[in-house]
Amino acid sequence: MKKPNAAAKAYSSPGRDEAKEATRERIIDALVRVVLDEGVHTFSVATVAKRAGISHRTVYRHFASREELLEGLSEAIDAPTSAPEAAAFRRPLVDQAREGAVGLFGVLEATRDRATAEFIIGVALRHTTRGKRQRWAQARAEVREHFPALSPDEQLAGAAVLRALMSSNAWFHLCVQLDVPVDAAAQGISRAIELVLEDLTARNETKNREEPRNGGKRSRGKR
Repeated sequence: MKKPNAAAKAYSSPGRDEAKEATRERIIDALVRVVLDEGVHTFSVATVAKRAGISHRTVYRHFASREELLEGLSEAIDAPTSAPEAAAFRRPLVDQAREGAVGLFGVLEATRDRATAEFIIGVALRHTTRGKRQRWAQARAEVREHFPALSPDEQLAGAAVLRALMSSNAWFHLCVQLDVPVDAAAQGISRAIELVLEDLTARNETKNREEPRNGGKRSRGKR
């Protein structure tokens, strides 16, 4: 029996890859339109397939489950097309926070329908994507690293506030629900972030100065 050619097996047709990516995008766009036009209660693989004009089987070839379809939407939002936006969007949270919410809100505004649909799905279905869980874990780790003198409770509270401000939730409530212009919303959120970081920095420095007076003992936040 003739063995399959390894080179032929490894070869991936550019045209085939483009068609596959185009189908994924078509499915994601169909998901968005189902949620925004028909309501999140109608969301199912069947309604998405019908809206996209393809079969259930085709949807499942690209997304193994409904949950994976939601992850695909989240990943599409998290992948800005321009290199500068992509680089800024993936920077550490504390670094992003110090520069303000302009970059994040700009990315979300550029994908407004997709970001809106993801928010609605997340609330209605109580679904937290892998990306959001990872960003929350990252936020907690970064706050511990940047403000090590604070107690664990203070670090957790700081991470929670920064994550809430630097999130699609804040963008949705201000720019979509309240119709605040994105520039004004980003400026307001950026100022709030500055105040939070100033407070965390000041309390961290105070705890560091207090350590020598406590016999060199580290505060509870130190590891």
